[in-house]
Amino acid sequence: MFQNILKQIFFTLIELYNFIFNIYGFYIYQIGMTYNFDGKTDFKTHNKFWLTEQKYFSYNDEIEEHWVDVTNNYLTIGKTPMGISDILYRVKYRYNKKSYTCLTDNPAIDVSKIKAPDMTFKLPLKDVKLLDEDNKIVRDVTKKYMKLLGPNGNFHNYLTPKVYDLFMYNDYKYIQIINIIGQSKTVDINSTLDQLL
Repeated sequence: MFQNILKQIFFTLIELYNFIFNIYGFYIYQIGMTYNFDGKTDFKTHNKFWLTEQKYFSYNDEIEEHWVDVTNNYLTIGKTPMGISDILYRVKYRYNKKSYTCLTDNPAIDVSKIKAPDMTFKLPLKDVKLLDEDNKIVRDVTKKYMKLLGPNGNFHNYLTPKVYDLFMYNDYKYIQIINIIGQSKTVDINSTLDQLL
């Protein structure tokens, strides 16, 4: 009986520790935003975020890609001005002691999509490589790819980004995925993410 009481106290303390330190919880630690500016539109805005970003525009009639950390102010970004397009958020978070990255057009991640297990069976992946136009290996991105897949292996059910949005490299044309039994799939970078599943 005394052992049962000690066990109960021990397990209660473990649960309390997990609750206080959020060990198994969901925690967003960075939100980055990429977007394109058309290089010419002189937009008028009173939004503090876009006024700050406007300082970095070149106005050279060429499309510019920009990145900004919006972890602390993603809720105040407001309406997208004219001349801004292709907004994509990289939400980095921890869940069950592992780090993941979600690519989305909406930084308010639906946590239920992450916590709900996916009921489809997929063979584990062995390698993920970026290939150039001659199908030669540019680099191994297996670890980064696994973070992007998310805990359920489905890109967090946000399948609208393109393959080229996955990695911030510009020296590859294809991505090759190899599972543990050696089956390989090669996909063009202009494909949507559902082609990788």
